[in-house]
Amino acid sequence: MLVFSWELARLAAISTWESFHVDIYAWVVGVGFPVATILWKLWFEGREGVMRHWQQNLRHVVTMFCLAFVVIWAYKFLWEIPSGIRARANTISLPTPPPSGLPAATLPEAPSKRAQLTVALPKIVQGDCSVLQIGDNNQAAVGPCKPLEAKLMASEQSRRQTGDPASPWVTEFRITATAPVMTGNLRLKCSGNVIRAGIGRINPASFSSGANGPDPLDPTVVIYELGPEPLEPNRDVTVAVFSLTPVTVLSGTLGSTKITFTPAER
Repeated sequence: MLVFSWELARLAAISTWESFHVDIYAWVVGVGFPVATILWKLWFEGREGVMRHWQQNLRHVVTMFCLAFVVIWAYKFLWEIPSGIRARANTISLPTPPPSGLPAATLPEAPSKRAQLTVALPKIVQGDCSVLQIGDNNQAAVGPCKPLEAKLMASEQSRRQTGDPASPWVTEFRITATAPVMTGNLRLKCSGNVIRAGIGRINPASFSSGANGPDPLDPTVVIYELGPEPLEPNRDVTVAVFSLTPVTVLSGTLGSTKITFTPAER
């Protein structure tokens, strides 16, 4: 109890002293006014007037300061700090203790000293790892958890005129990833000669690209050099192919991932 009271008194003293650390305006008023008074006495009454004023008022200043310190310290010692401790203690949730015991009928029997611990390994069967299968011997068997194969699914393609004589036709479609994939160069095989390709922003904060145009060895293949970016599932990205005549995209890849088109458009 004595140690706690001493610690409480120490905290109250520190908090009281910090209460006197006010802003710059209070220091200007609290310190500037006495200094101005001393300068006033020095100008009109000389050094003797300053010393006489100092001796007459010093004890009053010290007395008032000590009284204010004691009053504030007592308030913090008797009320503010104990109230803060109680309030903080009320916000702490203690963990619920485990039950003291189970009913006698459900308590497991104590194993004998010669009992051997045996573990029955589950049967591994093929299938979705989220499906729990129960065998004849009531042994749980869970299929191996294989990562989903990332696929890029393409939507139906649309074609329209752009009004630009340099690239009058554009073929557009959207791609969606079934699992996270890392993108890269866009390579598309089309039914006719192509000019260039375009793709929507995957990451709005950054975008890096290089050459964009037909493959020198095959004018029906367009290659758009793109920096690698992660593409999250269920996010649509628009892809466009510009050409002189209407074309259909037959196949393609984005990075190392193949783009799957609908059978009617392959």
